[in-house]
Amino acid sequence: MKLLLDTNVLIPLEPATATDLEPDSELAARLWRLAHAAGHTVFLHPASQFDLSRDKNKSRASLRRVLVAKYSMLPDPPPISLKLGEIIGTPDHGSNDWVDNCLVGALHADAVDFLVSQDKGVRAKARRLSIHDRVLTLDEAIRLLDGKASVSAPPAVKAVKVHALPSDDPIFGSFREDYPGFDEWFRKCCREHRQAWKIDGNPGLAGFCIVKDESDGALDVGPRPLKICSFKVAPEYNGFKYGELLLKTLFEHAATRDLTGMFVTVFEKQGALIELLVDFGFQQRPERSSLGELVFAKRLIPTPDVTGLEYHVAFGPPRFDAARPWYIVPIQPRYSDVLFPETAPSRELFEGQFAFGNAIKKAYL
Repeated sequence: MKLLLDTNVLIPLEPATATDLEPDSELAARLWRLAHAAGHTVFLHPASQFDLSRDKNKSRASLRRVLVAKYSMLPDPPPISLKLGEIIGTPDHGSNDWVDNCLVGALHADAVDFLVSQDKGVRAKARRLSIHDRVLTLDEAIRLLDGKASVSAPPAVKAVKVHALPSDDPIFGSFREDYPGFDEWFRKCCREHRQAWKIDGNPGLAGFCIVKDESDGALDVGPRPLKICSFKVAPEYNGFKYGELLLKTLFEHAATRDLTGMFVTVFEKQGALIELLVDFGFQQRPERSSLGELVFAKRLIPTPDVTGLEYHVAFGPPRFDAARPWYIVPIQPRYSDVLFPETAPSRELFEGQFAFGNAIKKAYL
């Protein structure tokens, strides 16, 4: 997700001195933390520099110019067209209204997903263009990001950074056999703080996966695919549906980050993993990796020509075809808690102990 910050959000985010702290400073800092933690991109519009240059406190203005340099400027900001100007006005270049128009124009051109602003005038301009629902106050932006960040992993699955995985665990033995330089790659993942999930066994790891967000539109799965770098369940835990549990976690992770697809490379000998991937919508690609692995990819953005069960296999979960008939099935709480342990009041009571609770596909008779 791409967010564009108005100057009235940037200024409380970057107080130059203690006396410059504003009531919104704490909210702005929280928004920044949430956006950074979830991997969203935060931009400033180059036009906002006009707002900063009007500060009569020259030393504060100079300091803010330095502080602002750490932010990404919106690349190639779209110009305000004549048609757009007829709707939201054509103020003088460099004025406050002109800056507001630049921000609203970038939102209208879909250069960003949301504009975060405390200015009612900005929202009024956006309303004329029917995009006011994408102009968020700090409170609204925090609720949006906090809601997306609050989706937790299923019971038994713990989100960790790679450096929290014990590199000497036996589960990594096959990786060292199949991948020359695995330890060097693993250290690189640790230094990059790559995201991972683990399922603890007794003792050691019962399963784990490591991922990396890509941005090159690889394998025709959209501009923001997720690369599944490694994925394994220890052999002694086969039958617990831990593979589905990890996949469920990845699907939720991708949905909360608005990712467009995912892909993974697999050796042909890994038949059980291939069967699992195909069962949940991954399709084999014609290309192979540099090590001769098969490549499987799954698109997460639905296409209109796919419906029904085919839709759910190809794009879900958590997406489902709402246009098809669907039903609400009442389930007794004692069965619901074990079938859907992530919704149980006491999640820790059902941490991965039942295969049918770990599985994505359910049956209730």
